[in-house]
Amino acid sequence: MGRDVDGGLAELVAVEAERLHRLPASMGLDDAALLQVLGTCVHAQRQAPLFPTDRAVVVGLGVSGLLHVQLLRARGARAVVGIGRSPEKRALAEALGATATCAPDDALGVVGEVTTGDGAELVVEAVGTPETVTRAVALAGYGATLVVFGTASGAGQVPLYEMYHKELTVLHPRAALGEDYDHAIDLIAAGAVRGAPLVSDRLSFTDAPATLSDWAAHPERLKVVFEP
Repeated sequence: MGRDVDGGLAELVAVEAERLHRLPASMGLDDAALLQVLGTCVHAQRQAPLFPTDRAVVVGLGVSGLLHVQLLRARGARAVVGIGRSPEKRALAEALGATATCAPDDALGVVGEVTTGDGAELVVEAVGTPETVTRAVALAGYGATLVVFGTASGAGQVPLYEMYHKELTVLHPRAALGEDYDHAIDLIAAGAVRGAPLVSDRLSFTDAPATLSDWAAHPERLKVVFEP
């Protein structure tokens, strides 16, 4: 829903019972507002192996990237490096569990330090451009897993030979299953992942048209909650 068929941006919505997920009474609405995105992150990492000695990198620190950082720490990664342009989002990533963060231009050096030059065992690309996919490949170690979570668009080339040379396993996850949302609910209920800190704006429904049309002008935004 909301991807292949119409979603919830309507006055009335009819939903099949099997699409409903019960939330714990103790879960706040800000945490609940992040469950849809977290479910897709859970689905994305479901096929990505991660051992306790592994180092991970997240390229892009928007809402999904910040959730991926937390999910990787919850899964037991030894180190998680967050790559992003915004100093505020890098600081939030560190507050949420990132071992280190840096701007894109410094990524090779910082990841090299954290991994002692080996590259990361798991890299999550959470932006969706040929440039960020290329950066993710460069940060991956030999035999690593690359999760292309961002929906890549636009013209550009990706380094296919380097992907072959490093023998990368490349995953292209899409959407989520019902069980992924159940896991997302359990993760937030247990405190392993926090959604509320990612809510950056609370607006009235009457602000929705202007906010959606002006979205690109506010890259500092994270999760926007519309309140009735």
